[in-house]
Amino acid sequence: MPRKISVSGESTGLNSSLSNDLTNWLTPIYNLLSLNHMVKSESIQLDLIFHALSDGTRRSILRGITKRQKTVGEIAKPFEMSLAAVSKHLKVLEKAKLIERKKEGSFQIVREISKSWGFEIGSIAA
Repeated sequence: MPRKISVSGESTGLNSSLSNDLTNWLTPIYNLLSLNHMVKSESIQLDLIFHALSDGTRRSILRGITKRQKTVGEIAKPFEMSLAAVSKHLKVLEKAKLIERKKEGSFQIVREISKSWGFEIGSIAA
């Protein structure tokens, strides 16, 4: 026996016409949800940026590399921490897409990613 559903107060059998009507009715909602996905994606990126900027050490690192690119060793020098600890901070900044690292020989070169944020990330990090 077909499943009964209620559409605008009437109990009817589920048939292909009603199924098509429901599909057509729900399709625009699905398209809106995909737009919401893009908003969530941008929101996640902003969360990563604010998380990266919430730490004073990471803000100092950003200030230091806005002037010129540096090696990980040069970045670590003013801080009393291991290279591994500095590398963890750099991973957070990299995940937020604020910096990028590239390998040149045995060195890792770190530089700020310049984006059109409408403001300088380095000025916020100050």
